[in-house]
Amino acid sequence: MDVSLLTNQVVVSSIIVALLQHVKKASWFPWLTAETEKLNRVVAVLLSFLAAVGVHASFTNHTLTITGLSLVSILTLGWNWIVSFVIQQGIFKATVGPALVQGETIQMTGASWSMPVHSEQQATEAYKQAETR
Repeated sequence: MDVSLLTNQVVVSSIIVALLQHVKKASWFPWLTAETEKLNRVVAVLLSFLAAVGVHASFTNHTLTITGLSLVSILTLGWNWIVSFVIQQGIFKATVGPALVQGETIQMTGASWSMPVHSEQQATEAYKQAETR
């Protein structure tokens, strides 16, 4: 993968992660929250697909034109989709919550306690509890 393509993929994946986190906290979009883990994963997979689309398309005069559709471009799209999702998940794990990895333990600086975390909801609750102590 070309360095500029990889850079673009990282930037787009970062934007997707930030957007998803914003939407999960927004009251105007109640379908995605920290508690809807399976739906969050489906949306993340779909957004990584959109980020990876390598088929050239244009829309002019009410006509959608798709070019570059071949077996090689479809296989390349599949590979780019996997790369996009992996990068997106890596950015999520690194920026949103390293403690959200299954079974890890949150340890707050200056706190004398820790708790196992198995979901984003549990991590949010743990951080809220730590703030009140």
